[in-house]
Amino acid sequence: MQMTIGLEGWIMQDGNYKDFAVGEEREFALEYGPKRLPPGSEKTCHIAKPVNPSIEHIEEHLYDMTGQFSFIYKEFNVVDFGMVKAYARGNWRTRDSRDELPSTLIGEYITGHFYLAVDPFFWKESRRHYDHFPNITEKWRIDEILFDVTPVQLVGRTWTPVQEERIFKSLDKTNMWKDTPPGMNIPLGTSYLLNCTLRT
Repeated sequence: MQMTIGLEGWIMQDGNYKDFAVGEEREFALEYGPKRLPPGSEKTCHIAKPVNPSIEHIEEHLYDMTGQFSFIYKEFNVVDFGMVKAYARGNWRTRDSRDELPSTLIGEYITGHFYLAVDPFFWKESRRHYDHFPNITEKWRIDEILFDVTPVQLVGRTWTPVQEERIFKSLDKTNMWKDTPPGMNIPLGTSYLLNCTLRT
């Protein structure tokens, strides 16, 4: 099974991962996060009736997904989307990573448009401290690396794309300290897409 997964440059710069290269196999957990949609939108994340878990690719690392809560502890939760499991921190309703979901949601279903990304370090580090955390780490083969080269400009303290349409460049390997999109003179806020094949 091939999937497109988001990767933020800072998680490599922080020492959590070495650079990624096409053809290699890497192990990491997946983090899911809801896309911001207008209130009342049909695909705003919400609790759903019991249904078979599903994942349908929309674009980039965005998916239309339905899954079942299988684990909740403090601010962490895990959802089983069928083909993969992914975690999130906090409450998707409040968008606060510190908010805890009630444990009564275990067994319930959630549906919506979600991004999938490489776990920065939150799940990997937490498993070292909590033995009861499930192992959702999978082995992935890196088939393609796409670097986001959409031109950006500094607005306040945030690097912001100058256009809505994203532009990507294919790479053989990431270079965490040198990859910069046009308009950015330092490698901060860089992002990639990994086209990966699930190996386990």
